[in-house]
Amino acid sequence: MEDRNPSPPPEFEEDSEVYRPDSVGGTAISKHWVLTTLMEIINEVKTHNDEDAEPPLDVPESLQDSACKLWDVCVDKDVAVFLLDFDIVDILYGIIVKSKAPRLTEICVGVLANMACSITACEAISKLPDLRSVILALLSASDTRTLLETVRLLRTCLADQKSSNLWVETAEENVKDLHENSIFILSCSTNGKLLSSLSEVLDQLFKLSPEKVLEKFSTKEFVASLLEALGQLYNEASTLHTLCHPLHALHTITETDHGRSVIVEQRRSVVSVLSMLTEQWMNFHPKIEYDNSTTMSSSEVSVSCCLATASTVFESMDEDGEDLDDEERGILIRFSKTVLAAKGVLSALSVMSAIIVPDEIEPPNEFKTPLVGGKNSPRITTPLLTNTIKLSGSITPSGTPKSLSQSDTPQHTPKCDSPSLDRTPTDGEANDEKPAAKESPRAGKLPSVILCELAEELLQFASKSNINNTQSPQKKSDSVT
Repeated sequence: MEDRNPSPPPEFEEDSEVYRPDSVGGTAISKHWVLTTLMEIINEVKTHNDEDAEPPLDVPESLQDSACKLWDVCVDKDVAVFLLDFDIVDILYGIIVKSKAPRLTEICVGVLANMACSITACEAISKLPDLRSVILALLSASDTRTLLETVRLLRTCLADQKSSNLWVETAEENVKDLHENSIFILSCSTNGKLLSSLSEVLDQLFKLSPEKVLEKFSTKEFVASLLEALGQLYNEASTLHTLCHPLHALHTITETDHGRSVIVEQRRSVVSVLSMLTEQWMNFHPKIEYDNSTTMSSSEVSVSCCLATASTVFESMDEDGEDLDDEERGILIRFSKTVLAAKGVLSALSVMSAIIVPDEIEPPNEFKTPLVGGKNSPRITTPLLTNTIKLSGSITPSGTPKSLSQSDTPQHTPKCDSPSLDRTPTDGEANDEKPAAKESPRAGKLPSVILCELAEELLQFASKSNINNTQSPQKKSDSVT
């Protein structure tokens, strides 16, 4: 007994039809089972052509079980490439178009999203124009799970440099519908994962298509929907990490002339949401890792975008500033002072906010590590605040923060081997024909230094608008008592 081979893993015995000797590539997954399951899905969707078949239809439990297993195994690169030999992309496209069952549509889009984690499969998926159009059209679906998988597929494909331009092209062609569907989702959905993921997709599209997509989305309706989404995420007590992309998208809108005017026009709503978020951040914030890196964490990007957007509002205000609520603008001023008092270290915000912050704060010249905690988000590089500035009056597209962490992705989401969404092309890579962005005065500075500079700017603009004389909510309550 000591010399015998070890027993096979339990799943081999439980799913004997899935794991067989006729394996795919270096896996233990049966080719016969993969193709049989695919045929079962095709046969199922054929029944949806019946005149009596009224959506939404249910899918048999046995087929759901097999299809979900196929969904899972498609994350393997060998399985994804194997399926490409059988025109899987065209087949799934046909199923999605004909399907009247939301569950079947969700599974098929999920299979594509898992396959897209292989760069080879991602390129094959992206080359089909009709499929790209259908995927974007699915943003009008009423099924939340289908929307989650649709957005995940978009995130994954936009992360691939060779494929992203094709998706941007399709987004530009369908920008009107994309605009309307995005507004509806951001305004009406209560699913935090969907809101943050869609914001990430739009954030990336703004970066890749500033002249068409960003300009089209620089509307009062979209800004209102984005603020609504931020309010929903606030209600879920979302972390700074989760708020990164919607806040970054909001700030990116201020980089166009029309978008800036829209933000200023809705300054009361903008300030209301930003003050609500900053008050939450001062009262509670999970500890994050602090180091001397010049890259910013997603939490630091969230705070940076909040300060920068608020500064845009204050800078553009009339001198009296009567449009803003005294309490809300007082919160933003107090938050800026707290950031300075915390020396730009986010993990110190909740500590410093409990202390009465003096009106005059000397900007720190050196930064140490006052508090160190567990890392709560991936560290990212954002040209937004470190190395991109406007050139000759034109707008230079800002960088996009890295995609959400693995733990926050929907079920069945694998670790993607595609480049991250915020990857900036190195010298000699794509976009050689475009003029290189000049280096910002903030380039190379510590994130904590940048946060302090942004906080100072906000206080400076507030002072010019006679806002700095407004008492904070705490001081108001003291005076009342």
